[in-house]
Amino acid sequence: MKHLAACIITLILSFVGLSVKAQNSTSTQIEIENLSAKVKKLEHELSYLNLSYKLGILNNQINVATSDVNIKALEMQVYVFHNDLMTSQAQSYHTILKEWYQAALDNKHSTEYLYKMTKLLVSSSTEEFTEDENNLLTQQCDVIEKAFGSFDVSLNFVEKLLEVWGNHY
Repeated sequence: MKHLAACIITLILSFVGLSVKAQNSTSTQIEIENLSAKVKKLEHELSYLNLSYKLGILNNQINVATSDVNIKALEMQVYVFHNDLMTSQAQSYHTILKEWYQAALDNKHSTEYLYKMTKLLVSSSTEEFTEDENNLLTQQCDVIEKAFGSFDVSLNFVEKLLEVWGNHY
């Protein structure tokens, strides 16, 4: 009788143990699925933030470059109006400014290339993001394109100043 009771108790405990293992396995699987979903959500957010950050950096670079060009244009105007453009110093400064202008154009071209590559990433990722996220990224692209327009206007003004200056000698 003791032997039968011990067998029954052992059998009951083994079923309880199997039941606990099955529950642990199920809860572990659910936990893995929850963590996988969280990882996917974080990857999505990181991807969006990365593109948004790159666009913001490009916008800042363009705005800084435009400000530099505008400052240089003002400097050139002051120099043109207050100095004799026929001196050797003025001619040397003109040469330096032409080199600076070429560097500004190179900066514009490299920034445009980076923008085109980033815009390509934005357009190829439309299915990855929500409609609101796509709209925000598109708006950032529009702002950058307007900034490039301002940059072009400033560079064209400097180019005209260099032409006027160059015509004096």
